[in-house]
Amino acid sequence: MGGPRLETDPDDPVRLVTDASGIARGGIRTGWVDVPAAVLSGLAPGGTAGLEVLLGTTRVFEDAELARRYPGGQAEYAAAFRAATSRAVADGFVLAEDADEMVAVAAAGYPPGCLTLCNDIHADRAARSCITSLTTTRHGRS
Repeated sequence: MGGPRLETDPDDPVRLVTDASGIARGGIRTGWVDVPAAVLSGLAPGGTAGLEVLLGTTRVFEDAELARRYPGGQAEYAAAFRAATSRAVADGFVLAEDADEMVAVAAAGYPPGCLTLCNDIHADRAARSCITSLTTTRHGRS
């Protein structure tokens, strides 16, 4: 049996149906899909070659789009991400023991491009190699 299917164009079954933001409709839903801060696509842009074909693309929402979607900022984003993650757990696509870590990673990465993770996220894990500071000047963090 399998999970829910991605929606495809009835006239071109290889083409995915997307919402207004460019996010695929249908399929397995997680917080990164249902509470987006960026459009994630498994499709590589035309003309891509080599290993890049496997990477797809990520288009981060502009600040105005993030403010429209999440006027309460990081707190609102994290609460919505937690609710979406809880649905994914209830639907059997995410393990309950992974939910808190997923929400912590998502909240730490909001707004996108300002990701700061620390050992606190992985306090109960043996592997403690985390990204300590990946920043962009777009959001003025250092």
